[in-house]
Amino acid sequence: MLLSLNWLKDFVNIPKNITPEELGLRLTMHTVEIDGIEKQGENLDGVVVGEILEIKNHPNANKLSIAQVDVGENDFRQIIFGQMLKIKIGQKMPVALAPTVLPNGQEIKKTKLRGETSEGMFCLDQELGLLKEGVSARFFDKSIKNGTSVIKALGLDDVIYEVDNKSITNRPDLWGHYGMAREIAAFLNIDMIDNKFSIFNFQTNSNFQFSNKSKIQNPQSTINAQVEDQKLCPRYMAIAMNGIKIQDSQEWIQKRLMAVGMRPINNIVDITNYVMLELGQPTHAFDFGKIKGKFPISNFQFPNNFQFPISNFKTNSKAQKNNTQIIIRNAKQNEIIKTLDGVERKLDESMLVIADEKKPIAIAGVMGGVNSEVDDKTNSILIESANFNAISVRKTAQKLGLRTEASMRFEKSLDPNLCEIALARIVELIKETCTNANAKIISNLADEKNFDINQKTIQLDLDWLNKRIGQEIKENRVVEILESLGFGVEINKNEKSKKKNKKININTHVDTKRPTGYLVSNPASIQCSSALSVCVPTWRAKDISIPEDIVEEVARIYGYNNLKPEMPVAMIKAPKINQEKALEREIKNILSQGAGLTEVYNYSFVGEKQLDKLGISLHNYIQLANPIVSQHTMLRQSLIPNLLDNIKLNQAKYENIKLFEIGNVFLNFSGALNKSDKNNDKLPHQEN
Repeated sequence: MLLSLNWLKDFVNIPKNITPEELGLRLTMHTVEIDGIEKQGENLDGVVVGEILEIKNHPNANKLSIAQVDVGENDFRQIIFGQMLKIKIGQKMPVALAPTVLPNGQEIKKTKLRGETSEGMFCLDQELGLLKEGVSARFFDKSIKNGTSVIKALGLDDVIYEVDNKSITNRPDLWGHYGMAREIAAFLNIDMIDNKFSIFNFQTNSNFQFSNKSKIQNPQSTINAQVEDQKLCPRYMAIAMNGIKIQDSQEWIQKRLMAVGMRPINNIVDITNYVMLELGQPTHAFDFGKIKGKFPISNFQFPNNFQFPISNFKTNSKAQKNNTQIIIRNAKQNEIIKTLDGVERKLDESMLVIADEKKPIAIAGVMGGVNSEVDDKTNSILIESANFNAISVRKTAQKLGLRTEASMRFEKSLDPNLCEIALARIVELIKETCTNANAKIISNLADEKNFDINQKTIQLDLDWLNKRIGQEIKENRVVEILESLGFGVEINKNEKSKKKNKKININTHVDTKRPTGYLVSNPASIQCSSALSVCVPTWRAKDISIPEDIVEEVARIYGYNNLKPEMPVAMIKAPKINQEKALEREIKNILSQGAGLTEVYNYSFVGEKQLDKLGISLHNYIQLANPIVSQHTMLRQSLIPNLLDNIKLNQAKYENIKLFEIGNVFLNFSGALNKSDKNNDKLPHQEN
């Protein structure tokens, strides 16, 4: 995932003394792993704004053309380009002047192509490093002076951070700039900038609410959302608007999208993508006119208590009212949908789709369909903001081989409460940026909720937390850290242990007298200090569930690098002597050093022929089920047979042979070691 520093600064005032490199290091130390930092505009010093004065065909190549380009200060360059690049006389676009090297490593030289000289190259967005892929070209307004550096013309003053996605797999709240800004504010110990999302912090039993609410009277359409499987779609929100004019989005939106590697398409699609990258909540815009199944409503009455945010978005009270049915259902076996990438995809019954009354119009959480695509003729839209089951989305994306920016986020288990914020933000951006259109809300706000707000409350002792971290962190700093991350914290100083010197027991249990999931430290272990009741925000429900998770949050924001290294403190006592082993060592010393015997180690196996030669009965010997060699078919009951084999093997080399072995024997009947007391079989010095 890519992060824009300028975008982050919308939400947090990063101190000027913190360089982009230092911020990247701190992000790695506290929150996410930063794989790379890219400063926009690097290696673009040789790229300027050029105006095309003349275009003619190449005399020696059918697929090439020659352009005369004004690159400023009476400097005119001849550039040869492929005819696939559709440009016109009078247009202004980026020109790389030879000699220079582009961000992708491409070296631009003055060269001859089929006998004609080329003194530079027209640059696409990808070649400028603005996009990772695609063939889009950027054209400048005529007011921009020829020869102006593209760094200045495009405002390439941003710094882009590349985040390792694996480091945020369990953090759905970090898949947008707002969530990441909250983390930065926490570890820099600064406040976030007051903004329209400031209410999206911890509030007990309260959701984000739209601002500037006003009642909508007599909506032109009503939207009914029908969710067939509530587990697959915890929340579905939608609203319709008309008076939409499809055009290019404003430059600042395009610039931000391109900064993080996303190609601008049109104002509506760009706004939905912008909100996804800002908040981490994917949304989708359908062409409302292409949705089938509208039918007139007679005597429709809108709820008296309905409210919606945008006070100056007017509704058309004279228009005929229509009812639109949106169905969130499983696909039919072998059902076909052509997705926005132009590919026809065959679905199965495990896949969730968004459908009207006749057909699927989107694959839920993955990609929309061409049959409801917003295009140049669109004048009304249906905006969807929904929450889909993470496992279902991932399985669908894998089966179809279609992993998108939206599916990657839905796979992380998003907070259903985020749907409302994202939808309000889209409506607001349409109002702010689509100034040439007469946009109106023409429907009710459809909101199907199939989830419960069940915020977890975790209680833990401050001393216990500090012992787990290994360093004392003051109560006010702990509370400050947790609240900056959106946790609710209540301090209770009434719980004290009767035995203040007793060591803290780190085990936890569920208190049956409290609500389900209320985890507390072992009450008998609380020494003194404060017991903190920590309420987990809904956007952290996936990764915060036990007191140890709270410890991790405090430690990482406090800074692992701020923890002072100390030697481990532990009570160590001499191990208890094993009497059996001590006796064994004593016997070995006597036999080897005192008597001059040589110790040998033999296998614990014997064979039938070996025992037959010694006249030993095979009765009661334990047979091996799968002997590796024929000489080792049974477990030994005595050390003597193998010792005799040792003597036989060595008697030709030594005049005197003195051997001993201490090892295990294997008897298959009880009482063999102590005939006098069959109920008390034991070796010497062996404890009862």
